[in-house]
Amino acid sequence: MNALPPLDDVREQQLARYRAGAMSASERAAFETQALADDALAEALYSELSLDAIRRAPAAARFAWWRVALPVAASLVAVSAWFLLRAPSTGPVPDDGTVRGSGALRALEPAGDVAAAPDSLRWTSAAGAASYRVELLDEDGGVAGVLVTADTVAAVAALRSPVPAAARWRVTALGADGLELAAKAHAEWRVAPR
Repeated sequence: MNALPPLDDVREQQLARYRAGAMSASERAAFETQALADDALAEALYSELSLDAIRRAPAAARFAWWRVALPVAASLVAVSAWFLLRAPSTGPVPDDGTVRGSGALRALEPAGDVAAAPDSLRWTSAAGAASYRVELLDEDGGVAGVLVTADTVAAVAALRSPVPAAARWRVTALGADGLELAAKAHAEWRVAPR
């Protein structure tokens, strides 16, 4: 095989610009035409391109598994999250005035139809509660004037007269820091007509 003469500085610079992508489309076309006619330039161009392909092949082959592994891993994560986060279907839960949470709290009485206007409100104790906030509500859910707000440590609160014939009330458990806990309950009463 005959050795080709080395490239001069002009052809070396053209080759470097071509490989770097620094030529316009017309310059690129002219260089490729020149490379086809010049054996030394063609040899330099294609030997470097083939060497680049050989140098890149092991790296490309080494990371090719990511193209398959990434979508498979993402699918597995999505399916696992779906199974872990979906709630079991237990059907609708009736609203009995009890809010489940840290220490379930339940409004006891008065609730529903009552024979006479009540003189107190009673509820179950909640675990972790240091006190309770009791509020008598008007029809719109706002705090009524009869018993605006009372904080108590007992699970009972006395009502002040006059007591309405129908009302809603709620009790909220408070922690030792005075902040509301998740435990809340509500009920309503109505004096039944005789």
